[in-house]
Amino acid sequence: MNCADIKTKRKYLEKQYSASYNTNSFDKAISTADSLLMIADNYDYKYKSWVYSIKGAAEHSAGRYRDELNSRENALEILMQVLPENHSDTLSALNNLAFCLYNLEEYEEALEKYERCYEIRKQVLPENHPDTLSSLYDIAKCLEETGQYKKAFDYYWEYYSKGKSVFKKKSSLLRNVLLHCEDILIKI
Repeated sequence: MNCADIKTKRKYLEKQYSASYNTNSFDKAISTADSLLMIADNYDYKYKSWVYSIKGAAEHSAGRYRDELNSRENALEILMQVLPENHSDTLSALNNLAFCLYNLEEYEEALEKYERCYEIRKQVLPENHPDTLSSLYDIAKCLEETGQYKKAFDYYWEYYSKGKSVFKKKSSLLRNVLLHCEDILIKI
């Protein structure tokens, strides 16, 4: 296949993936992502990682978390070979992997990835950046799931305290965090 044919096929498959995903035809989206992976070697690393990422998204939506784990690991592995750990794409891939592990109820491993993501984000982003705050929330969720209520409370409270300057004070996000804090105080 020549370059023009590959480009045409890529555009067609990307549209097919979007249409399948947006109509909740996740098996078709996954199959289309597999077809995209077959031509991804003709493009740069970032494209191949992106294809693994969209495949993981479709697998997640289909509830196929074990399959998603493989796609998320592949996406991160590719990026780690060519980008620094503190690159936004690498951090997104790491966070996606942690989220997948969380959904698989592998909380300790998810917590490790979320904490790593948070440590890096603190170095490259302001402490009240939405991504940094998101990491705090994700860590709190894992701690709560593992019964570490005091630590979970501390992370939720830090999220709330820093989030007040970023989000509207009456945002549903902040209200939910306060509810988590109240629930956890009962458990402590």
